[in-house]
Amino acid sequence: KVNNLIIKNETYHREEGYDGERAFVELSKILLTKINEDKRFAEGKISRFEKKIVLDLEGKTNKKVSSILNDLFSDAKNAFKSIFSMQTKILLESRDIILKIIELYEPFILYRLDFDLFGIVYEKFFADIFKGETGKFFTPREIVDFMVEFADLEIGEKICDPSCGSGGFLTRAYKNLRAQITDLGINEEDLENHDLIKFIESQCIIGNDIDPHLVTLTKLSMVIHGDGWNNIYQSDVFRIENSPLTDWHGGIDVILANPPFSITISGDKLKHYQFGKNKKEAISDLLFIERCYKLLREGGRMLVVLPSGWANNPDSQYFRNYIYKKWIEIATVSLPEGVFKPFGGSGAKTVILYLKKPLNSEKQGDVLKINISHVGYDHRSKLYKKVPKNDLNMVLQTTEFIKFKHKIYFDREKDRRYRELRKRISKFC
Repeated sequence: KVNNLIIKNETYHREEGYDGERAFVELSKILLTKINEDKRFAEGKISRFEKKIVLDLEGKTNKKVSSILNDLFSDAKNAFKSIFSMQTKILLESRDIILKIIELYEPFILYRLDFDLFGIVYEKFFADIFKGETGKFFTPREIVDFMVEFADLEIGEKICDPSCGSGGFLTRAYKNLRAQITDLGINEEDLENHDLIKFIESQCIIGNDIDPHLVTLTKLSMVIHGDGWNNIYQSDVFRIENSPLTDWHGGIDVILANPPFSITISGDKLKHYQFGKNKKEAISDLLFIERCYKLLREGGRMLVVLPSGWANNPDSQYFRNYIYKKWIEIATVSLPEGVFKPFGGSGAKTVILYLKKPLNSEKQGDVLKINISHVGYDHRSKLYKKVPKNDLNMVLQTTEFIKFKHKIYFDREKDRRYRELRKRISKFC
């Protein structure tokens, strides 16, 4: 049903003369308007995003339907500042098209969704744009869910995705934290105005992407799931100077990311990187790992998807030497070939590296090695097809993984940051 919603929406925009990026921009404005009306409804107010109500307003005010829609959009912009400028307007003019779109959304409540609507939007609008050219591919939600669970997030940690795309990691992490808070005994009904959730939303979710449309998509996704869009930035992840991410250097606890794969980076920004200094160009994978090292505090951790060649190929020994020198390797999860194939990607083999920025004189210990054969969908097909086998879920339920989590938790007791964080969180409760 949601797939059909997005497909029909795109069809209506095409009828109005909008396609590609222009269609996405108009779609995102309408989505925010609908989300705000659904939020109003959840607060006991009338949702005005209904055909009957819009027609009634048209008769009473003598305004065009397009003007009424923009009035609703203005209210949404006021409610969720910084997603769109106050000067931005919905450009759709056709009365019939606008009414069709409003009617299309009537069966859906987009506020507090329990699924990734914007992952679907990302697939429909951006798969062809990103394929090959930028090294970016949609991250399958099975992989996102696994990485967030594997990271074993704690309430109050600062969580960042420096190349956030549609915001899958951030929204899933936020959902994880909300669930943990309700486990503390705070009712879901009381959560919205609770100081603890406000603390998380204002200080603990940090995202960035170079594409302004994807930044908008991430912000909208965060709006749907609650809040937390205040620290979502639009910038080049590889640029250090005049970058909003640079303000977070040394302050991030957890990085979850699927960065651009193996694209060539050039320019003066290379001078700030070990892998780019005195070079005309460098590979994005290497620079990304370096940037994450700068972002993380000592004791911080990163789970990142990379081509498996960096972990296995003899020619990449220099990269592994860098890892052994600068990082603590916690775990390596080998994924089967083709996990990105159904999402416009190649059949390349990838790994999830779980790395930690050493705390004090911390030394390398045993590394957890995991091989995944089945990921919950057919990774050999170009089309997304769910299958019953999912080794990712099975891993999270094993005794070995539970023991691993306990060890990681108690290792954090040696980290003053966590002792202070846990005390601070207890005061909220």
